[in-house]
Amino acid sequence: VRPIQADYLKDSQDPAYANSRLVGTAATAARVLVTGATLVAKAVEAGARTFTEKTKPVNTPMTFQPTTHNYVRQIHNYSATGASISSKAVGTVTHHAQNFGAKLAGKGESYQRSSNPGLINKGLIAFGTIADGIDYASKLILTTSSQAATTMAGHRYGAEAEEVARGLTGAVKNVGLVYVDASGISRRAVVKSVAKGMVVGRVKGG
Repeated sequence: VRPIQADYLKDSQDPAYANSRLVGTAATAARVLVTGATLVAKAVEAGARTFTEKTKPVNTPMTFQPTTHNYVRQIHNYSATGASISSKAVGTVTHHAQNFGAKLAGKGESYQRSSNPGLINKGLIAFGTIADGIDYASKLILTTSSQAATTMAGHRYGAEAEEVARGLTGAVKNVGLVYVDASGISRRAVVKSVAKGMVVGRVKGG
């Protein structure tokens, strides 16, 4: 099983790090994490398929009051809003952290990308690459688990149960994504962006 190429390896594959054993090792570790998560996700999907093949639906599908459906929608929408805000926060932090890294490396001058980043920069990129792999793997498992639970609930208990399960598992997934993004603000977004900003070279005349 080989995971599809994703953004979590984008920074480590910059030509500036082609000869860096530190960054290369971090990229390998990230691949291992994502491959493991892919295997777990496939196992979850297979389990859901087996459940639907071997389990018969109940004779009388479950039904829920309109107020219950409304509560579930409210929970899901609230969690989705939180996930959106968290993602925007990461984007803002990334922008400012990269600018800070550029100023830190070059004392406020104008810069262009250098082909020879230093050891500190390589260490930061390596750390960020592994963190990206953890984030990617976490999101993959969250998404797959949510879909599998919804599929099994719908097969076993009917369309309304599937709708409620989709709302609730979606809310759980959103909460998980908020946690992943929030933790990314403290380590991945800041560390990696400062490192990217530090890969600079002085440009005469601005």
